Amino acid sequence: MERAFAGQSTRVNHCPLIVDRSGEPERAHSTLTGTPVRAAGGTVLGVIHTAVETDIPVHAGAASQDSEARFHAFMTASSEVVYRMSPDWTRMRQFNGRGFLADTAEPTGHWMERYIHPADQATVQAAIRHAIGTCTS
Repeated sequence: MERAFAGQSTRVNHCPLIVDRSGEPERAHSTLTGTPVRAAGGTVLGVIHTAVETDIPVHAGAASQDSEARFHAFMTASSEVVYRMSPDWTRMRQFNGRGFLADTAEPTGHWMERYIHPADQATVQAAIRHAIGTCTS
């Protein structure tokens, strides 16, 4: 703020702050900017100070990277896995995990809970709905 009052625009990225949103202090991060507001002669009259919380994009990025890493590891390790599904994907009819994942000898409707990480289930369900909805054959 001192630099902004001295006439320099300032910016601090991902600055750690303690905030009180619901009666309890918690750590957060924000990008802070200070922009001098000048009179006609150039004198600094004040500073416009903005704070934009950056925790949500940071956490979302980390979650996305984690999900991508899990998917890559699964695809690399399971390229030989064989499975058969019902046309609407509600039942897994057969699954041969080739030693990487447990086999399914009997049809099951609980394949999602058994084989898909909870954090990825909504994404898998959305992809299935999209695939079924756009199927042309």
